[in-house]
Amino acid sequence: KFAGYDKKLSIIFEGAPEPQIQERSGVSQQSMAAATDIAAPRNIIIIDRTVPAATLADMKKAAEGLVDRAPENARFALITFPVLTGKNSFVEMTSTNKPSFKDRINSITASTGPIDLKQAYAAGKSLVTGARQSSGKENAANTDTFTLYTLNTTSVPTGLGDSARNDKIAFNVIGFKAPTPAADPAS
Repeated sequence: KFAGYDKKLSIIFEGAPEPQIQERSGVSQQSMAAATDIAAPRNIIIIDRTVPAATLADMKKAAEGLVDRAPENARFALITFPVLTGKNSFVEMTSTNKPSFKDRINSITASTGPIDLKQAYAAGKSLVTGARQSSGKENAANTDTFTLYTLNTTSVPTGLGDSARNDKIAFNVIGFKAPTPAADPAS
């Protein structure tokens, strides 16, 4: 079940003009802009490394596209499973950080091993929980989104959608179709 995100739905089309800040109840545009600066989306990209090489390449392109479209104040983290070792923290998508973060995505290699989505979710939740506690400036406009790139045949564990909703984390599963194996020329 991935229900429960149907309240206060706001869709902003790519390329649409930025919404204007209106004065409300004597609050100036400047102070509202300062409050909006605090709000920064946190995005965790989760990539399944157990997929065929061609599918992994497609997943990396899709993840890079997500990063390309991110506003400068967005923060991204990258989790792969089976888990890669190394530093994992949120990176703000400034013009200098975007290329290096995309390089991290590009450097992901295929792997074998068990698919443990609960473990990947727990690692992402740990990052989000740490960011929520340390910011001291938490704002209702902050959003936490996990985007999982995997095969369309991967089973999402029962209850993971409910856990994400209870943790106030949007969870997007993007299932890729595995490439069809080439026919044997001898047959």
